[in-house]
Amino acid sequence: MEEDKAAAVGKAYLSFDNTEFILKYNPFLMKEEYMRKALDEFYREKAKEHLVKLTEYWAEKMGLSYNKITFKKAAKRWGSCSSKGNIMFNYEAVKLPVECVEYLAVHELSHLIHHNHSKIFWKLVEKNLPDYKDIKKKMRQYLPESP
Repeated sequence: MEEDKAAAVGKAYLSFDNTEFILKYNPFLMKEEYMRKALDEFYREKAKEHLVKLTEYWAEKMGLSYNKITFKKAAKRWGSCSSKGNIMFNYEAVKLPVECVEYLAVHELSHLIHHNHSKIFWKLVEKNLPDYKDIKKKMRQYLPESP
């Protein structure tokens, strides 16, 4: 942690330099909730960077297009796909192993074609990720936390 006496009220900044996290904050104006907010914002930004690229990659590979991607902290799900083609990802998913994030992208993109979890839906997921069953089992150990 680094003190930054010029930082505004409620503004803490979290960064990562490939070896350690650095939290900058004003010690006179800081509350624990601001630090949590900085951590959430850090994960939201990293999710936007990584999940959008990954989803674009898989959408192109699968020959699909979506409307938009949004991010939020969800209590009980990693993602969803609306009938309008909007994909929502729980930004906490950026903490998952890469194969789990790929599974999540393929899963939600598959809902653009099949808006259910039918056998044909799972065949589409399997076509793109043959080992999806193993990854799906692995995902169970990383259940989202309640906000």
